[in-house]
Amino acid sequence: MKITRKPLAFVLTLVMILSVLFGSVFQVSAAAPAWPTVQSGSSGANVYALQYLINYWGYNTITVDGDFGSNTTTAVKNFQTKKGLTSDGIVGTNSWTALTNVTQKTSSYSANATKAIQYLLKNKYGMSSLAVDGAFGSGTESAVKSFQTANSITADGSVGPATWQYLVGAGKSPAASSSYSNMSLADLAKEILKRSNIKFTYDASAASGRNDGANAYNCMVSTSKGEPAKLSAYKANVCPGGTVYLSKNLLISILMLNDKYGQIGINCLADGHHSSGSNHYKGIAADFSYVGSYNSVSQPVGDNSTITTFLKGSGFTLTDWSGTFYNEGNHYHVAITAYTP
Repeated sequence: MKITRKPLAFVLTLVMILSVLFGSVFQVSAAAPAWPTVQSGSSGANVYALQYLINYWGYNTITVDGDFGSNTTTAVKNFQTKKGLTSDGIVGTNSWTALTNVTQKTSSYSANATKAIQYLLKNKYGMSSLAVDGAFGSGTESAVKSFQTANSITADGSVGPATWQYLVGAGKSPAASSSYSNMSLADLAKEILKRSNIKFTYDASAASGRNDGANAYNCMVSTSKGEPAKLSAYKANVCPGGTVYLSKNLLISILMLNDKYGQIGINCLADGHHSSGSNHYKGIAADFSYVGSYNSVSQPVGDNSTITTFLKGSGFTLTDWSGTFYNEGNHYHVAITAYTP
């Protein structure tokens, strides 16, 4: 039998044309991270997103608290049944695909689905200044575009299937010019922990008498494992308890301070007794006993203008104490809301 080569040549040519025209689509599908599995006992940012999405679909109205308890399990099973999925209460690839089957953009969005996006961007990918308010405005659109660019997704500001998968999976945080900005939050924490001249100089857990493990060192260890940091909960109506993800910008600032000044003593991160509504409990603030030769006990109370100037000149936006690196008497305090190198 004589085999003609023209049809084969035509098919190969067509494939090449399609690869050029739609190559970015193919790349996104091939490179997309795996959907995570969450189930009873899980906690953290992905569980928050799951709960917001369950509420979006309206199968159950559940409390959004980041803990995968019995109410969340029941809600997931109801959702799975309605969608014709195995009703086992375990959220894997099929359930995530069904849950995220909703496109969000500025011209068309739902509050709960948008909150899921905002929470992930803010607490999982370090965009600490982004509000979780359910409004898909210009700030959210800009944050989405930055995330899409970092993950080689078409940066159109619209959250569709590919963007959802990167958000819920192991996407990359938006890149900045600093070498640290391309590292994951967990890797930044690991880098801090391995540096011998970064010390953890105060144990809020022991000082409170609770011995519940809520101290700066354990905050960093949890972060290095990809887990949220534990908040102190030993004073009613002030120390809120629960967990929060530390800000990536905060961890970058710690490493850059270490690079600049050498030895650092960290007192508190998300732990400790602070004022109600403190930025510590939002994961964006840190207290230091010393930074290089600057010791909070021996230095004057007030703005350490040298360190404030360094941080601002490096691209960090500071809040608290009029946006300064402030000596409160027995420790320096700083809160980082943004980083633009």
